[in-house]
Amino acid sequence: MKKHKKMLIAFKDPELNCFANKGGWLYIARKKDTKNGLFRLPRYIHFFASINGERMPSEFGVVKNIDTPITAMELAELDYNCYGTK
Repeated sequence: MKKHKKMLIAFKDPELNCFANKGGWLYIARKKDTKNGLFRLPRYIHFFASINGERMPSEFGVVKNIDTPITAMELAELDYNCYGTK
């Protein structure tokens, strides 16, 4: 299975609607993810959620190289496990 060497990384800047912790991994938010009342976006605009227990929303992220490559299956498992803790 192909391993990915780049990931969308969070930067914390409330003025830009980025509330995830700096350096955390971001993933496309699910329909049930909320913006926790932190910001408003039209429904047709997507946002990202951090892949940790908090699932904090971010409107933007930065693509960076990661130290340990990850497969799409591993990333999906991280997202699934994280979503279950919320």
